[in-house]
Amino acid sequence: MVRLLINVVCLTLAAASLPVAAVAKGGPDEVRVKGPCSGGAISDLRLRSHDDGRIDVRFEVEHGRAGAAWRVTLVQERRIAWKGAAKATRPGGSFEVHRTLRDLPGNDSVTVGAWGPRGAACRASATLPGS
Repeated sequence: MVRLLINVVCLTLAAASLPVAAVAKGGPDEVRVKGPCSGGAISDLRLRSHDDGRIDVRFEVEHGRAGAAWRVTLVQERRIAWKGAAKATRPGGSFEVHRTLRDLPGNDSVTVGAWGPRGAACRASATLPGS
């Protein structure tokens, strides 16, 4: 049992340390990234800025287990902006977290982490260029 726990912790740390490449889509006001996951999950983070001083954040995880509960933490500029739970209720065992953040002066760095069943973990980070 201890060996299994050590393996799960090592896999989680390895997945969290993988580099994430940002791919801008839709112009300079939107950034999308694929984040590394363990446990066979897939994550996608999208940041979109608006002229009214807000940023839409959409974080989606596809895990394949419908009904699975996940813990999610959203961090903006090294401060926790939101913490909560999500349940994979969509087809394919996926869930989406949608939040709105304040557009801070300069570049906005956003990181989302999610922890799910059987040690599954996802992490995605992106920086939205300032205007």
